[in-house]
Amino acid sequence: MATYFEAGRWIWIPDAEHVVLPAKVVNSFKKGEPGKVTLDGKPRSLSTAESAECDA
Repeated sequence: MATYFEAGRWIWIPDAEHVVLPAKVVNSFKKGEPGKVTLDGKPRSLSTAESAECDA
């Protein structure tokens, strides 16, 4: 299980409807810390709770 997500890497983020969705990391962040990703080409900020549920 990944604890650090590097910029440019694809990760799985939590989603209420689809369980998880693929997203690309914009700025490197640690699991459980706020992060920024792109989802379907659109920027999205992850909360600490969402980030804690991410996986690589």
